[in-house]
Amino acid sequence: MFQEMIRAAPASALALALSACATSPEGPVGFVEASYDAELNGAAVVGAGDPDGSAVAQITVTRNADAVCYNIRSIRGIGEATGARIYRGYEGQEGPVVAQLPRGGESGWNGCINSTELAKDLLRPDPPGFYIQIQTVEYPGGALRGQLRYD
Repeated sequence: MFQEMIRAAPASALALALSACATSPEGPVGFVEASYDAELNGAAVVGAGDPDGSAVAQITVTRNADAVCYNIRSIRGIGEATGARIYRGYEGQEGPVVAQLPRGGESGWNGCINSTELAKDLLRPDPPGFYIQIQTVEYPGGALRGQLRYD
């Protein structure tokens, strides 16, 4: 059965879930229930984002819906990131913060948040209703933004 689950899961999502085991202070996070991608850029920020920046993000929800794992990588063309968050809101709209994403590594922001409420919200049939935004000193209101979409 374990081999069937491995074949059924996309390689990138499985790699993220397994790598997140080491970053979660609560222990292993389980297999992936859902996976979302986002391409972040400054033009997507409501107001004014960094016109030269870009990044790629992946958000996964564990099978038992008790954790949300994130991996923001390939951050380019911006000053040092001071924060990363998940917000509720549609493209072109600002929304409330639903999760702070702590920095997890030198190559980007990665880790897991143990939150059943956030995981269940993300499993609803409306992932475009959420976005990721990265802040910098120069752009405290948002340097980069990307809407979540199904992987």
